[in-house]
Amino acid sequence: MWLALSVAAFGCQSPKVAPPGTTVAELVAEARANGLAFENPMELSPDMQQDVETAIGRRGEPRERLHRLIRLLNDRNIGFEQVQGVSLPVKRAYREHRGDCMTYAMLFVALSRHLGLETHFVHASEVLSYYESGDSLYASSHIAVGYGNNPDDIVVDFANAYDDWHLAAYHRIDDAAAISLYFNNVAAYTMNEGRPREAEKMLSFLVEKRPQLAELHNNLIVAHLRQKHFGEALDVAEHAMTIFPNYKPFYTNAIQAAYGAKKFDLAQRFETRAQAIASSDPLFVFARGLQLYQRTEYSRAAEHFERALAADRNSVLIVAWLVRAHLSAGHREEGREAFSRAHKMAPNDHRLKELVQKFPELRDDM
Repeated sequence: MWLALSVAAFGCQSPKVAPPGTTVAELVAEARANGLAFENPMELSPDMQQDVETAIGRRGEPRERLHRLIRLLNDRNIGFEQVQGVSLPVKRAYREHRGDCMTYAMLFVALSRHLGLETHFVHASEVLSYYESGDSLYASSHIAVGYGNNPDDIVVDFANAYDDWHLAAYHRIDDAAAISLYFNNVAAYTMNEGRPREAEKMLSFLVEKRPQLAELHNNLIVAHLRQKHFGEALDVAEHAMTIFPNYKPFYTNAIQAAYGAKKFDLAQRFETRAQAIASSDPLFVFARGLQLYQRTEYSRAAEHFERALAADRNSVLIVAWLVRAHLSAGHREEGREAFSRAHKMAPNDHRLKELVQKFPELRDDM
């Protein structure tokens, strides 16, 4: 198994408001003029418009309609299932009743605006999660929906509605910035499907049009790494670092690029800088653990997973990697202890079955 060395920023991360005057339609049109098959992912079908008119209607105060829409999308029979790492256009999401925070936000904004509600996208900068998919580590913070401009107005955050903007560090972003992050997700899926050159083309366009979004630079680095274009990856990384000097995922990817280019002194400088800015960030510490694991430095990897787990004690994913690292290093007692902990946390988690397949000695601990 080729493990996750690349940290792909997955779409809801730290966007800033896009330049005034740039619309989703303009972004999509320009992408298509550049040979990219972009479509507006927020377009509603006539059936969707009719359904929401029938179910919600335009009666009552705006906030009443907003709460009716929340209840509709959260209804167990017809509601919306959260699936992390699955960004879909709203027509497909509506048919399949599933998607990630980006999908839910786009669907909610599109439906609510059809009902005459002036909703907008917001970024929750304090929400951060991570997960493994194939050979990439995806960093995902959060996109939600805002209504109103006052401190006591509403944030719709997937299955919840919060009436206090101060519950998290929410920042309003425009539609084109949000949709750029959607296409950033699409590019990441394209890479996972084995088409990094296609993803590179998408991300190069997005970086040119939206250079203020760090995630786009980051995933362009990953696209180059997937093609073993280490020099190009370094060029993108070093330029991006001048714009976002403290954006942590750059450093994990830059370290990999420098090693690939056999620039070991540069890799060491990146590692030193990374340690300075990310000593307490569980995402970055976890990513470094994965990198060390790939280099077969299992004991050091275990140390990093322990540090990441200290900051996020409820992560089955981190514990599962801790098991792998300990057992790969020959630390049988520590590995079995970590496995027991993971089993208590989530006995049916698929990663535990995969661990048993890799390390049969764990079978007795199931």
